[in-house]
Amino acid sequence: MFDISALITSNKLLCFLLRDMKPENILLDDNGHIRISDLGLAVRLSEGSLVKGKVGTAGYMAPEVIGHKHYGLSVDWWGLGCLIYEMTAGKPPLRQKGEHPKAAEMERRIQNEPLEFGMKFGKSVKNLCSSLLNKDPKERLGCLASGGKDVQDHRFFRKVNFRMLEAGLVEPPFKPDA
Repeated sequence: MFDISALITSNKLLCFLLRDMKPENILLDDNGHIRISDLGLAVRLSEGSLVKGKVGTAGYMAPEVIGHKHYGLSVDWWGLGCLIYEMTAGKPPLRQKGEHPKAAEMERRIQNEPLEFGMKFGKSVKNLCSSLLNKDPKERLGCLASGGKDVQDHRFFRKVNFRMLEAGLVEPPFKPDA
């Protein structure tokens, strides 16, 4: 997830929106580094511009996508929040374990229901998820004045050296068997 935060932050210069951030689209290479797959919904933007369109996977779409509003990187910060939530809870946000609600029900929950945090959430990861999954993109972590720097400066990431990570100098914590 540190790699993903670094990717979204550095991506601001390239202005690619992934728009379908979910666990199935996050892969590990042979060295344990994250690779994003399924870029079929990704779109390139000129800096500062926004797009509109209801695309993505039910349960992982940001409220502004569901609401047919214009959006930018806010949707990828929402996606990061969904990933961190799911890695912590063992289930996606706003669902019960093993539950598979229909798309319309997930959209309703995303727009209207408050997040619930179980015992698996420590204080800093709960705060990080709450901030990334803020239903208002103007108040969402990553969308504030300092952009992705606000995410990287969050106390959850305090031990991560993002410069070394971006330079490829950090050994991943897990390396798949060959």
